[in-house]
Amino acid sequence: MDSMYVHDGIEKYLASWIARGRRLANKRPVMNKDLWMQMHQLLSQFPSISWRWVKAHATSKYNNAVDLLARRAAMKIQASLPEGYTPPIKEDPNQQKPLFR
Repeated sequence: MDSMYVHDGIEKYLASWIARGRRLANKRPVMNKDLWMQMHQLLSQFPSISWRWVKAHATSKYNNAVDLLARRAAMKIQASLPEGYTPPIKEDPNQQKPLFR
């Protein structure tokens, strides 16, 4: 991925954000909570994914190829959804309590 924000959020901070009740170390709420909820759910479904950061907008053929594929897939999915659709977020049945509320 080319987002250091997302990379570090996943690799370094997500677990501690959850442990602190979705708050940063400075006690402020985590921004983009809804997106981090979805990310946490996806991470639990695909635990073997490894994450690597690459420089954005670089001349890396792999970064450019992945960016193009991601944009095409997002446009294809978006075009197939009803207007205003928001994907549901399911609770993790293995959790003792909901992670985000």
